Amino acid sequence: MNSDMMLDYKTHINLLTNSEKLLIMELISECHFDSKNVIKSLPEKLARLLPYEMFAYGHGRVRDLYVYNYVNLSFPQSFLTNIVDNKVLHCGLVKNWMQNLKPMYFSSDSQSKFRKQSPWINSLRENEIKNIACHGMIDGTGTHVSTFGFAQFFETWNARISAILTILTPHLHHALVQPHQLISIGSEKYSPFSTREHEVMLWMAQGKSNWEIGMILGISESTVRIHVQNILEKLQARNRAHAVALAIQRGAISV
Repeated sequence: MNSDMMLDYKTHINLLTNSEKLLIMELISECHFDSKNVIKSLPEKLARLLPYEMFAYGHGRVRDLYVYNYVNLSFPQSFLTNIVDNKVLHCGLVKNWMQNLKPMYFSSDSQSKFRKQSPWINSLRENEIKNIACHGMIDGTGTHVSTFGFAQFFETWNARISAILTILTPHLHHALVQPHQLISIGSEKYSPFSTREHEVMLWMAQGKSNWEIGMILGISESTVRIHVQNILEKLQARNRAHAVALAIQRGAISV
């Protein structure tokens, strides 16, 4: 690590509280020494550091400025589907990151250089996503890139959030962006259920409503609706009851 990089790291880490530093070190350790299981604990621990509701990550080529495979943990699947064209995911924010290589943020309430009628901005609006951020890392060959997207932040974008993304991204890249974990866009396969989706499915199987599940899990009813919709789409289920039946049949949950 050269002196400039060390200075940047110290600047970023000094923006965090001691408890946040400890949690970051715990996450970094898991990314390098328990990468096979980190995906199970990552959403909950990230949520303790970053005030977000939605998370997805993917892989792309630097020269093309697009993402060609991804794992969706909590975005509405319809948002991602709307910005896929010819098996490629197009997002102006990701392209902007690839050109600047620093955390990028977009809010529907702020002035922006992005075209307001871009498909990805329209999809944000249609899915009632008020803000979105991304950061990533170029691999050692300089040809491929990993990207990490977060949305629905509960607080205004600030230097602390940017610092956390900057510190964690290289380690998330190491742990998450592996060929066997990513799903090619256009594939007939579906991404694995997140830990939260498993929890939602279990309570769905108990007949709980979205409001009741939200109260139990400590998340908003709108977030539960997003998880339910993602579950239905991943299972190709007609409704909640059909989703529960398919989940039990395929061994995703047991009751």
